[in-house]
Amino acid sequence: MTEPSENIVPFPIEQQVENMLRDAVRSASFAGGSGGNSGGVDVRVAVLETHVDILRKDLAEVKAGVDQVKLQLATVTERIAHLPSKGYTVTVALAVMAVVAAFTTFQQQIQHFVRLSR
Repeated sequence: MTEPSENIVPFPIEQQVENMLRDAVRSASFAGGSGGNSGGVDVRVAVLETHVDILRKDLAEVKAGVDQVKLQLATVTERIAHLPSKGYTVTVALAVMAVVAAFTTFQQQIQHFVRLSR
């Protein structure tokens, strides 16, 4: 495999794949027995095919996970879009304070109007 550039950090899965392939080639080369080029090729190919099948399954799981994350992100984005804005919140708070201040200021007139005072 090629060495990564200084500015590019390899993904952990790429490093794992590289390590798995390197280990598979090493273990298959020792299993060859005769020491020639053709002695361990079948074993090495079989090991690599097995690892590729495993990687395909893992990649399918990762893709499914990414699809789930995309769906959840879309849901969260939509929910955030429907939250009240700062302006709305400030307006409501000021309106409530104005109503409380009005009731406090005009308490005697309101009591007289409703005939609750003695």
